Amino acid sequence: MDSYKGFLLSLLSITSTLGTVHGIPTPQEQGKFNNSTTRIQQSNAPWNLQRISSRNTVTPVNNNVTALAYTYQYDEAATGAGVDVYIVDSGIDTKHPDFEGRAKMLFTIEPDQELDGGGHGTFVAGVVGSKSYGVAKKVNLLSVNVNFGGDQDFVNSTKAINAVLANHNERRNQKDFKGSVMNLSWGFQRQLVDASRDAGFSGFDNKTIGELRSAIQRASEAGVHITIAPGNDGKDACDDYPAMFVQDIPSLITVGNSDITDTRAKNSDFGRCVDIHAPGSNVTSTWLLTGGFPGVRVDSGTSFAAPAAAGLIAGELIRQPGLMMKPREMKQHILSMGIRGAVKDAERGGNILLNTGLMG
Repeated sequence: MDSYKGFLLSLLSITSTLGTVHGIPTPQEQGKFNNSTTRIQQSNAPWNLQRISSRNTVTPVNNNVTALAYTYQYDEAATGAGVDVYIVDSGIDTKHPDFEGRAKMLFTIEPDQELDGGGHGTFVAGVVGSKSYGVAKKVNLLSVNVNFGGDQDFVNSTKAINAVLANHNERRNQKDFKGSVMNLSWGFQRQLVDASRDAGFSGFDNKTIGELRSAIQRASEAGVHITIAPGNDGKDACDDYPAMFVQDIPSLITVGNSDITDTRAKNSDFGRCVDIHAPGSNVTSTWLLTGGFPGVRVDSGTSFAAPAAAGLIAGELIRQPGLMMKPREMKQHILSMGIRGAVKDAERGGNILLNTGLMG
């Protein structure tokens, strides 16, 4: 993954550990609940899914955080079926069986780089909407592949977001349109951007920064719901692009990383540019199936907290269709569903824990 990051871009995950899981489990339906809604129970879920569907802190099963032995309950109507979720990232392994044929390539900077060369985007997509590890298990996953790692990173990011906006504008008039969500699990440190600009790299001048901000704002104003990972440097999130844009574009949702004890991960960025936290430490999700990889991995970072929020939004777009084209109102809805004051060491921002409110 490090070779994919380039000298400037930080795909916002931290140290990764291949888990001991060697298969791709199938969610087990344990019964349906009719308390005002129909619920599905997945009993072989990763811990992060149990946490977002419970009001209580998760206790590790046999002291094993990564065991696929936790319980996730979700509203049958909140699987996000038909919602378009754009993964602006390294790509998606669209043939991964856990995506059930719902993952498609939409856009790539380089025509010969349609597949996920690093795995990061596949992992992110899995947290959003894979069958076994996803929050919203029936969404459409659209791969927007950005060729990071050079002096045109801002330019390429802007092109990718403009491609999302173009597809959203086309889709919004179609009968089967259910809403659009875009996840950005990457960032640029302000100090490195400044150094690159001072060194003469054309892709990091004030003009290209402004173009990236404008592209994100246009997408939001057009009705695209946007989730952003703030960073893994343990510092002020307002020093990272694009997380800092939340100061000017209040409809954006920036998501910090919390662990199984409901504590902000030590390296998760903090402050007023973080809106909410979600489980992002020791998360299990989809990985590459090529090159001998097992198709599943355990990883940590804000990269994997943000897509949990994206998945929750996708589900709420089905449950709350009146918010389909209203990102700012949806943000307030998501924040109101969360558990306030639950995050230890939140550091002056975002002391709300992502939650569906479906479990006791």
